[in-house]
Formats: sequence, C-alpha cells, structure tokens
Amino acid sequence: MKNNVSKMLKLLLSTLLFLFPLQSLILETETTVIAGQITLDYYLPDNADYDKNIPTPESVLGFQVGEFYVTSDQIVNYLKAVDAASDRVSIFQYGRSHEHRPLYVAVITSPENQKNLTKIKQEHLKLSDPAVADSVDTSNIPVFTWLGHSIHGNEASGANAAILLIYHLAAAKDEETLKWLNESVVFVDPLINPDGYNRFTEWHNHNKSFVFNDDTQGKSGAPNGRGNHYGFDLNRDWLNVQQPESQGRVAALIEWRPNVYTDAHEQGSNAHYHFSPGIPTQVHPLIPPQAQEFIKRLARDFYAPAFDERGVLYFSGENFDDYYPGRGREYLDFHGGIAILWEQPGVGGFITQTSNGTLTLEFSILNQLTAGLATVRGSHALRKELLDYQRNYFKQALTDADEDPVKAYVFGSPTDKAAAFHLAELVTRNNIDVYKLKEDLTVGDKTYKTESSYIVPLKQKQHRLIHAIFEIREKYDSPRSYDITGWTLPFAFNLDYALLGDDTYKPELQGQKTDLTQFPQGKIIGEDKSYAYIFNWDGYYAPRALYRLLDNDINVKSLTAPFTAADGKIFERHSLVVLTGRLYQPQKTAEEIRAVIKTIAERDGIDVYSLKSGFTEGQRNLGSGGLLSNVGPKPSIAIVGNGGAIWHLFDRHYQIPVTVLSPENFSRANLSRYNVIFISGGLLAETDIAKLHTWVEAGNTLIGYDNALRTLIRAGWINTQISPQRGSFLGITFQTEANLSSPLLLGYKNKKIPVFKDGGIVLSSSENKADTFISYTEKPLLSGNIQPQTVENIAKTPVLVTGRVGQGVVIGFAFDPQFRGIWYGTNKLTANAVFWGNKLVSGRGGFGGRGLGGRGNFGGGSGGGGFGGFGGGGGGGLNRGSNPEQQATQPAANIPATVPPNVPTNTQPNVSPQSGNTPATNSDTGNNVPGTRSGRGGRGFGGRGNFGGGSGGTNQGNVNQDIIIQ
Repeated sequence: MKNNVSKMLKLLLSTLLFLFPLQSLILETETTVIAGQITLDYYLPDNADYDKNIPTPESVLGFQVGEFYVTSDQIVNYLKAVDAASDRVSIFQYGRSHEHRPLYVAVITSPENQKNLTKIKQEHLKLSDPAVADSVDTSNIPVFTWLGHSIHGNEASGANAAILLIYHLAAAKDEETLKWLNESVVFVDPLINPDGYNRFTEWHNHNKSFVFNDDTQGKSGAPNGRGNHYGFDLNRDWLNVQQPESQGRVAALIEWRPNVYTDAHEQGSNAHYHFSPGIPTQVHPLIPPQAQEFIKRLARDFYAPAFDERGVLYFSGENFDDYYPGRGREYLDFHGGIAILWEQPGVGGFITQTSNGTLTLEFSILNQLTAGLATVRGSHALRKELLDYQRNYFKQALTDADEDPVKAYVFGSPTDKAAAFHLAELVTRNNIDVYKLKEDLTVGDKTYKTESSYIVPLKQKQHRLIHAIFEIREKYDSPRSYDITGWTLPFAFNLDYALLGDDTYKPELQGQKTDLTQFPQGKIIGEDKSYAYIFNWDGYYAPRALYRLLDNDINVKSLTAPFTAADGKIFERHSLVVLTGRLYQPQKTAEEIRAVIKTIAERDGIDVYSLKSGFTEGQRNLGSGGLLSNVGPKPSIAIVGNGGAIWHLFDRHYQIPVTVLSPENFSRANLSRYNVIFISGGLLAETDIAKLHTWVEAGNTLIGYDNALRTLIRAGWINTQISPQRGSFLGITFQTEANLSSPLLLGYKNKKIPVFKDGGIVLSSSENKADTFISYTEKPLLSGNIQPQTVENIAKTPVLVTGRVGQGVVIGFAFDPQFRGIWYGTNKLTANAVFWGNKLVSGRGGFGGRGLGGRGNFGGGSGGGGFGGFGGGGGGGLNRGSNPEQQATQPAANIPATVPPNVPTNTQPNVSPQSGNTPATNSDTGNNVPGTRSGRGGRGFGGRGNFGGGSGGTNQGNVNQDIIIQ
C-alpha cells in the first residue's frame, strides 16, 4: 500500500511540475519565492530498498542532484566513493580530455561477476572472433550494456542522471535489480565531454538564483558547451577518432564490445522525449535490418511503457536518421551491437517555460534516468538474442567478404608519407587490420609504393565498416539527412586509393601490420657537414617544419626554379633551403642548425637532403642570380571569433601559436601584433571592418572561410557575389580543379582536389571577377546524397578566391578546409594562405615585375606577364642598387611567363604574351631610389583589379621575398 501511495504521489508531482505554474514546487516566505528541495525519492523507483552503506549522491556532493549541476570533478569523486563502498562497482579510466580531465566508466554487476570479470570479458569477446565464436554458450553469460551521457556538454541532464543511475544499480536491493546484475554487466560512462560540460555548467552554477527565474534572456551570456576544448562536436568524431576523448572512448568500446550502447542528448525545449528508432527509411544500407528490429522492440516494449507509467509524452520512429557511422547512435551498429539515441527537451539552465508547461532540470534528469533504467531492463530481457546477434554479425562478415567482388583497398601517397600514415592510423583505431604494402603495385595509372602505401583486406570481421570508410555512395533511399552523407575518407586525406578485385589482389601484397606507433620518420640524406639543407613542401608537416626553422631564428630560402644537385637529385621549385654559412645564419651555428633539421626529420616525417656543395657542373649553381628567395616573415596569427578547427590545426598539428580574439573585444585589440588574421564566420561591425581594412592595406593577410566570405564581399575586398541558388549540402565531397601555379597550391601535385561542403555559401560564377585559384568541376559530385539540380548549381563555381587591399591580400574559401579536424587533404591550403599568401600581391616583392638582379647591382629589367605576377622574366632594364655609385649590370634570367589554364583569351587584357628580354606591355616603371631596387615591371595575371594592376615597383635592396612558380 505504501509503495502504491508513493507511486501515485510521484506521478502527481511530475505532472504538476511539468504542466502547471511554478507554485507546484515553491515555498513562499514573506515576499520572496524560494526554490523547493527535491528529495532522492523523487527520482528513484518506488519498489526499491537501498543499502545504507552505499553513499547517496547528496552525501558526497553536499547537495541534491538537480539543485546544482554536478561538475566533472564531483562526478569523479562520486564514482570513487561508490567504488570504495560497493562490491558491485569497479571503475576504470579510459582517457583524458584536452584539458586533462579524466574520463571514467563505472562497471556495475553482481559481486560474483565482479570477482570473475576478467574471465567474463574473455568469454564475451569470443563472440566477435568468428574462429571461436561457436564455442560460447550464450545461455549463461551476461549481456553487456553501455550507457553514455552528455557527449554534448551543454546537454547536461544526462551526466546528472548518470549519478543517480550508478547509485541505484550500486545500492538497490529489489529482486529485479539483483537479477539484472546477475545476468548483465552495465557500463555507465557518466560524462563523455567534461571540458564542454564544465564550460556550460559552471557558468549556470555561478549565475544560479535561489529564487525561481525562468526568464531565458538571462541565459544569453552562457558559453557554448556543446563542443570540447577546441569546439569539436565529439558526437561526429566516432569514426574519425581525432580527439583524445574519442580515441579513449572508442578504444574502450572495442575492448569490451557492448551489445547495447545508448547516447543521451537534449533537443529543443518545446519537443517531447525521443528515443530510437529514427526514420525507418533513413538507415545506412550496411546496418543489418535485425539491428533496427531490436531497437523497435526496445522502444515498444520497454521505453514506451516506462514513460507511459509516468504520463510523459514521447515520440519515436519519425525523426533523426541512422546514416553516418561517425555518430554515437550508429557507431555500435557497425561493431556487432545496437546503438540507441535519447533526446530530452533541453532546459538550458535550471528552469524554462515551454509550449508544454514549466520545464525544470529535475524533470529532465528524471526522464534520462527513466530511459537508462528501461535500457538495462530491456537489454537484460533480450540478453540471449543480443549475444547471438553479435556472434552472427561477425561470422556473417566473413561470409560476405568471400562473396564480395572487392577484396581489398589500397591507398597511399608518393610524396606525403605522413598523410597516408594518419589515414592508416584512423582505420586501425577502428579495430581494422591495416598492412604496409609489401611490393609496389600499379592500379590503372597510379603506382603505390611500399614506403608510403597501405592495404586493407576486406576479409576481416569489420567488413561492413571497411566498406563504410572507403566506399563511394552517391545515393540513399531517402534524399533527406540529418548529417553528412559523403565521408569517403581517402578523399579527406587527398590520397590516391583503389579497390582491388580477384584480378589484382593477392595476400602476398600484405606486409607488416600497422600499429599506432609507426609514424614514418624522415631522415637526413647526405653529408654530416652540410653546405645547405633542402627539403620539399609536399609533406603534411612541412608547415610545421618551416615554422620550427623560423622560430629558431634560422633563415630560410626557397627555390624559384628547379635545382639539380651534384648527384643528379632534382629539387622542385618552392623547395626550402637552409644555408649553413655564417653570412646567412648569423645567429646559429652549424651544429644548432643540424639539431633542428634532425628534429624535422624525426618528428615531422620529412626527408631532408644535406648538400656538400652548391656547385653543379653544367647546371645553375645554388648561388645563381634569382634562384633563391627569402622566406618569411614568421607568421603571427590571430583568429577573430570561434577558433575551432583553425585553432586546432595550428595548435595541435602545426604547433604554431594562435591568438583567439572575441568579436566583442576586437575593437580594442592591437592588430599590429599579427601579420595573418582569420575571421571564422558571421558579419563584423562597420568599425571593425574599417579597422581590418587599414591593417590589410599595410601589407598583411586576411583569410575567411565559408560564411565569413559575406564579410569579405560586403567590404569590397573580394570582387565576387554570392549565388542565390544555394541548394542543400548535406555534407558532400566534391571534385575541384586547381591552378597549381598559385602559391596557394604549393605542395599539390594533382590539379583535381577533393573538398568537403557542408552547408554554407556558394559563389556565383557569372558575377565572379575575383582571382580564382580553385573551382568546382563541371561534374563535381564525388560522394554524398544530393539533388541533381544542386550539383548543377555548384558546378564550375569558385571555391578559392582572392583580392588585394593596398599592399595586403584577402583570401576567401567557399568551404571549410579543416572540416571536423579530419580533412587533412585541404589543410595545406590553409597553411599556404598563411605562409605564402603575401606572394599573391603583384608589385610587393616584384612578382614577375622585377628582374633577378642581385643586391647592389643593376639587374632587374622589365618582367613578362605571369599568373599572379609569377613567372615573368626580367629584361635588361636598369635598377639602382644599394650603392648608387656602382654601375655594374647583371642580365636577368629568362623565365617563361605562365598563363593559367582554361582562361579565355578575352579575359586576359593585362596578361602579357611576352617574356624574357622583351619589355612587357601595360607595365609601370618603378622609381629609381638610392638604396632600393626598382625597374620596369610587367603586370601579372591576378593582380590589382581583375587581371592586372601592380607594377614591379620598388623593392627594398636588402630584402628579397620573391618566389617564382609555374
């Protein structure tokens, strides 16, 4: 009778709390309205009796769950307290966040199971090994259920509910709970994203009123806690495993292989509670139908009755898709289990008014706890079926592999060992066997080299996930999608890859299996005592290597033309050169320089060549006029707005310091500290635009991505327009074509470059008058679900455009080259914009507009027109050197002009067809000023205005920042 009364009171309290005014949970004291206290009984099931030796949440926290948000450190403290007090609970740490917060899981099962947990785990893992799976009797082993919470830090009800779930499973003495624990192992991951969660919850705790206040305007200052330290959405990082939280979590899931995984989220506050399944027609074709059937049964037989009993509205099967294996609600579907999504209406603080009534944090926590207990009940009831499904999933994978015409995937890069390794690393982290290629292999027109290529055979238990990673899928049953639909990962790394069938695959191609410690170190090739060191810009970490040199006050030069060493080795244009002579390195000894070069080889995976001489018989010597150009200055970078993936790229990959400036404080920032600024989205105020204009004019580089292009276009810095025909871009991989003569394309060998488009703007091809270096191809779709008309709208439109402001340059990307931290293949575009963007300014440094005369000599002449000012040869014009009394002359080298491909001749009014010793047309004459070099400079394609503008102009006699690229 007592339990029935308690249950009726609790149901009444929950209903009143959600549907009626605040007086249902307040106490009036004179004129002040104070929030009432929720007791533990409000949350817990009525039919349970609890072990008083197990600490309640309040006894450890000092407050009741729901009164404040439980912080990440308090969650850890509670886990440790329960672990010490209960023989049902053990905990383990699977990783740390970027901010070094520990990530723990509570393992909860019967005391007897805890004693035999290692043996239980070993037996359970046999189910995922087809060779021994049939030896397991699934009638008497536990089911593994994993409950994950608050992967989005601002969806905080899940983490708070996890505390209560742990307490109930650790302390409840009712018959049902004991039976669950005898036949289940329950894993409670209470807080997946502690950095974002603390950012959100500590603000709300700090600003909490003890008087109920549901005015949402007071929440306007709350920080965004959805992402982790760098703002990455960890629920989109399961497959990519780029963030430390994901790496630890995925490794733990693969180590234990749960049968059920749940993912606790929040949604809009006016919705009702949601639990899987999603829309039936929007499921990835590689997910077995049986997995969806399990989810439907859990929804019908366990979730729905649990919420019906409390009188709470919910919905299921009519929203959210199950396409992308990189999210929590699909990931375990590719690992022999089933994955389930929960979505609680979000309170965004402690209390808010919704279209359904007054929503409180306590009510939200109770809903999440209800779903958690229903999951444990349901997975226990379906225990043997789930275990049998897991066994059959992996056995079927090998059968499918035998019937599959594709037998393996091969991928690699002849010039970028690091990028190839990082894709192999990603695939390996997903419990897939990856092997080094044992012998060179030619497929079509591509040759895969053993030192930089990998092979992934399909005949392994992760057969479905391998296909999901590598396959190109352009169509799904439904045109709608909740998230990205084109994630073919070799495209993300800009790597060559091919599928191998029976005619090309053989097991002998498989060399050593890769692991996560085999980063391909480079080496120093050549003499111990070096005259000069040279390495190319092709490797993924070349920008990091260059910054190491500049940061160590080592002067760096680049080749403006190919150079052949004495041993016949040919170094391409834009290869980086470090001379060791004291004249060129006044601040460093040869030993100090070699120490940095050694670090570059070992940590950046770059082969560095050590030359004993700058002489090559019959060829240009390293000191030949104009062959070397100074590199610099060292970039000093700021980001205006959300740093996000840009910040992560430079901070974690390139190890280059970055300052993140908030738009609110931008007006007070001293911009003279920076020579590169990124704007990461949105529109800036007019005063901020004026401030940036002055800064760019002085000779600096401004870079904007995607929606930030609106600011660049509105300010008149880039001469193009946004297309009104946008369409819907549900995370699509597109093919583009690039002009490799631009410094923004240094390091790219193939003019076809895959890029990723996820929403954002599309530029108009018809109204584009900006300098364009990358455009979508005529048939751009590579992978993803998109309407044909949208593909037509984006075809041949610009992707990467630039403009000139005074002596500075503005660079705009109509996509995000750092998307979710996984698009390694377009990261180099960002690095090029930072290190080489200033080379786009015709007349600054004299790109094609000055000759190649040496310092203090008369050498530079008229320059033939070249693309962006690059490549125009110098004539015999006279330039005054730093010593006006010296009248020596030096003829300039003849370097052919370069005209961009596929540009109609009628759009090149200022592109000179002349080069060499013939004066360029439409040229300006520089001022003959003592101490400087000047002369007649040909206009280069892509300078001021549309195609011309910028003369060779005046160049400082002691500074040479030129680079000539074809």
